[in-house]
Amino acid sequence: MRRHFRHDGFSLAEVLMAIGIMAIGMLFIAGVFPVAIHFTTLTTERTTAGAVADEAFAKIGLYGINLADTRWLAPDGDECVLFEDVWTGSDGGDFIADDEFAYPSTFDPYKDAGSIGDDDLGYYYKDYFWSALCRRLGSRTVQVTVFVCRKSGRNQVYPNPYPPPFPPTVVRPMAYKLPVVVGTRFDELELDTGYKHFINDGDTIVDNESGEIYRVLERYADLNDDTIKLDKYWNDGNYTIGAPEWVWVVPPAVGGSKNPCIGVFQRVIRF
Repeated sequence: MRRHFRHDGFSLAEVLMAIGIMAIGMLFIAGVFPVAIHFTTLTTERTTAGAVADEAFAKIGLYGINLADTRWLAPDGDECVLFEDVWTGSDGGDFIADDEFAYPSTFDPYKDAGSIGDDDLGYYYKDYFWSALCRRLGSRTVQVTVFVCRKSGRNQVYPNPYPPPFPPTVVRPMAYKLPVVVGTRFDELELDTGYKHFINDGDTIVDNESGEIYRVLERYADLNDDTIKLDKYWNDGNYTIGAPEWVWVVPPAVGGSKNPCIGVFQRVIRF
């Protein structure tokens, strides 16, 4: 008797079902990559931000603070001021070069200057920058707050915190002092209409008087788009509704919306 063997293959329905299952699996796998890239970028930026902040604190220690500056003697002398205004050379009208606020601050004329040549303009080609606030706590102690920022485009410019006759923009991100009004809720502030685009969801702000650090959870998108919600009560709820206040923030680039700040660090340094 001759045996007959069946050589049947997969049916069309089985093939289509297998392809469908594989396609769904590939979609899930593909969806993991953007999330992984996002978290890898965040981890890299946070690690770099720590290194930038360490270099910033070291430089501030080297440049020093002029504890005899008249700003410390004014009625608001215990409030935050830009590091550039109170470093030891500021009383003589000296300025710190912009490339000192870049990371890394070393200058490579072949890599940094590019088509500019050998001019000392390497900071145009740096990605990371820092800006610092100083608030005097005692006779020789200063609270230093460092904003670490990432510049995503070499041609970007940022609002200049210094008024005219200084130019309206600067080439590096800098902390900017903004007027706000205490809202009707413990955790809300109202922004001046002219500055509301300076602060958006996820930004970090610093109270001018206390140096307290706050995170912006949301800037409302309805008719109250000039109101921001904070991650905690303003000054622990000790305030007067409608009272004017001041905060510091690093605004986005001119024409942009993304805040360049990737980390805020604070230390008390004795000089």
